[in-house]
Amino acid sequence: MRTYLVLLLLSALTTHLLVPLVRRLAVRWHVVAAVRERDVHVTPTPRLGGLAMLAGMCAAVLVASRLDLTAKVFTVGQTGRGLLIGAVLVAVLGAIDDRFSLDAATKIVGQVLIAAA
Repeated sequence: MRTYLVLLLLSALTTHLLVPLVRRLAVRWHVVAAVRERDVHVTPTPRLGGLAMLAGMCAAVLVASRLDLTAKVFTVGQTGRGLLIGAVLVAVLGAIDDRFSLDAATKIVGQVLIAAA
């Protein structure tokens, strides 16, 4: 149980520490949600937060692959590699959506194709 808690905290801490960097990048690259009448926020809101979450997940997966309790998941079969590839592809799709505002049909097709792969 302690191992899982350590991995959770590592992932959360990594994500938390990277959010300001990702926020600055989003502002610099003009990847922000414009203010609309139906929104609660009154200033443009930076996007790309999924990249910080991806980094947090990757940090936890990297550490998990080295721990006795969880290392077998990464040495038997392709589970670990598949997890990382799928997460990266979903994060890339999310970043593209954040930048170009894809329509719902395009997003769901992309997500289904990633899951099928």
